[in-house]
Amino acid sequence: MATRAAPVRARRSALVAGCVAVCAVAAAPEAALAGASLSSVPATVSFSLTLNGQDQTTTATPSVSVTDGDLVAGGWNLTLSTTQLTTAGGATIADDPAHGFTAHVITAVAVGSCSGACVLASAPTNTVTYPVAIKQDNVAVKWFNAAAGTGTTGALGGSWPITATLRLGIPAKTRAGSYTATETYSITQGP
Repeated sequence: MATRAAPVRARRSALVAGCVAVCAVAAAPEAALAGASLSSVPATVSFSLTLNGQDQTTTATPSVSVTDGDLVAGGWNLTLSTTQLTTAGGATIADDPAHGFTAHVITAVAVGSCSGACVLASAPTNTVTYPVAIKQDNVAVKWFNAAAGTGTTGALGGSWPITATLRLGIPAKTRAGSYTATETYSITQGP
């Protein structure tokens, strides 16, 4: 019989037992950028997986929205950091660099159409190469960028929706349980 995890708010988690994962999500306090800001981040990112004694992966597709009314278009970067996936009892889903294993990997990104008041908008041109590994060390890693001269939404407040395909790797030795961690999405200035 599979167990179910109680809803976790602002947490990324994984339910492993018959299942895996939920992550808490936060937006980092933003510096005064020349117009660029995160207008939305996911409330939670959830993964679920039935353990079978083998190494496995599962995916989620968290989305953020960026607003950049700066017509100078100096560019911007999206970063993500995550803490260790841990159960209340202390079990973890660990990165294992010796075996080329990182629990969190962004494998692809999709940019939607500018929404809202997108007068003079310029689509973001991304130069990040995928996959991008996000170690569970709470250190921010760039996962998307808008090159200089791109990524603006116009002065009237439109936004670009950006969706990542986030893969969670679960080693065969993972113990069943409900795992949580905190993911922090941030935006910084520059290409």
